[in-house]
Amino acid sequence: MARTPECPAPTIRGRIATITRELEKATVEIALLVEEGERQAEIERQRWEAQQERWRREEEARRVAKALKDSKEELRKIIDAWAAVKRLEDFFADAERRARGLPDGQRERTIKRLRQARALIGSTNALERFDAWRAPEER
Repeated sequence: MARTPECPAPTIRGRIATITRELEKATVEIALLVEEGERQAEIERQRWEAQQERWRREEEARRVAKALKDSKEELRKIIDAWAAVKRLEDFFADAERRARGLPDGQRERTIKRLRQARALIGSTNALERFDAWRAPEER
């Protein structure tokens, strides 16, 4: 091969060798950078997972607190309803007891009206309402 002044062979070979050495050095550096990037990505992934776990625990705590609050509220309503029913039952029991002392015609009319009033009020069974209550862990 003949050498031309525009492209002297020793200079190109020298440059290729230099470029090859630089690429080999850069390969090590690039590998270290890739390794560092992977390490940082793993740290970030672990940080993200930890945050997700914190959020999950916080949401679970909120859910449990709400279930407890809702359950207490529902139980209080059942107890309030029971108290109202108890007053009604006491009222009807007292009215029936007093009606027994009335003269016959008035007694029959009063007892009939008491039955109508009871039917209008509906069930006064506190256990039916209590059976419908849901405890916090059932929510």
